Amino acid sequence: MPDTSTLAGSAAQAWVPAIGKAKDGSEQALTGAFLQSAKGQPEIDSMGNVTGFAVGIDWDSDGWAIFNSIAARLNPKGSPQNLLGIVLDGEMISCPAINESYYDPESGAVITGDFTQSEAHLLGIQLTSGALPMPL
Repeated sequence: MPDTSTLAGSAAQAWVPAIGKAKDGSEQALTGAFLQSAKGQPEIDSMGNVTGFAVGIDWDSDGWAIFNSIAARLNPKGSPQNLLGIVLDGEMISCPAINESYYDPESGAVITGDFTQSEAHLLGIQLTSGALPMPL
C-alpha cells in the first residue's frame, strides 16, 4: 500500500480541498459526492497477466469535469506536486499521483500502487462508503 505517513500529519490537521471547474464553469471542490463507483480490480499487462491490483474510479458528469480540471493543473507539475490526497474522517487514506492531464470518462481513472488484492478492495469500500462529501 502506498506510504502516506509523511503527509498524514498535516492532512489530519487541515486539508485543502482540490478545486476544479464543473460543467457549468463554476469552481467546485471535488468530493465523494461526485463519486459513482470505486472498486478494487486487477492490473493486467499486455499479455493478459495480472501484475498487481488497483482501484478503478468513476465520477458523475460534474465529477469528471472537476477531476479533469484538477488533473490538467496537477499533472504537468510532477512529483510531489501532482499528488492528490484522499482524506476520510480527517485521515489521509491514499495519496495517488495524477499521471495524466485528462482521463477519459469511458475508460475511467485508476488509483495504482503496491496494493494487495485486499488493500485495493478495502480502498474501494472506503471511497464508496464516503459517498458522503469526502475531500480529495
